Amino acid sequence: DVQVLDADIEGLTVDEMVQRILASNPDLVGFSMMTPQLIPALQTSVRLKEARPNLKIVFGGAHVDSTHEDVFSMTDCFDFAVYGEGEYALLEAVQRLQQPGDATLAARLAGIGNVIYRDDDGQVRVNQGRPFLATLDDLPSVDYHMVDIHKYLIPTMAGRYVISMMLSRGCPFKCTFCDAPITMGKKLRFWSLERIIKDLRHYVEKYVCHNFVFKDSTFT
Repeated sequence: DVQVLDADIEGLTVDEMVQRILASNPDLVGFSMMTPQLIPALQTSVRLKEARPNLKIVFGGAHVDSTHEDVFSMTDCFDFAVYGEGEYALLEAVQRLQQPGDATLAARLAGIGNVIYRDDDGQVRVNQGRPFLATLDDLPSVDYHMVDIHKYLIPTMAGRYVISMMLSRGCPFKCTFCDAPITMGKKLRFWSLERIIKDLRHYVEKYVCHNFVFKDSTFT
């Protein structure tokens, strides 16, 4: 069972985030963050650990993709991190955490590609990276039913709320201000046109949404 909380769009304070998260009685809490969200994510994690010391917390997102183990030098208020394309890495980590037995967290996370953790001696371990996904169509479509898409607005776009999509991953260029080649790889990979059209039709029919924002690093 999964719940999604977009603290930015909801305008939540750290206290409100902590209350909302604890109210759902989670087994695992994941923070996906860019660098501007790092400090509130750390503050929230500290509060969560104070309330539930055994609650497992995982970090991911563009900040971790770009800096890898750097955040481990700041704090121990979270348990592990996922870098790069995280879909299968997080899935495997969750499956390991659900296995019965008394194995330590470090033992369960050992060998999972794209995972960073502290071993039983407290040393930070960066597991080998997974190859970037070759066939993006293998991933399920993004399911927006767990958020209120009516709150996602762009003032410069006419009409109502918007849905964001990515039609590709990767970028072959070397712009010094951008992390795309690091986080998504240098090879440009696309979802198939058939899949893109299928998703667009689904979002129009399910959410009555006619405004779309394409977030690709290399759209053209």
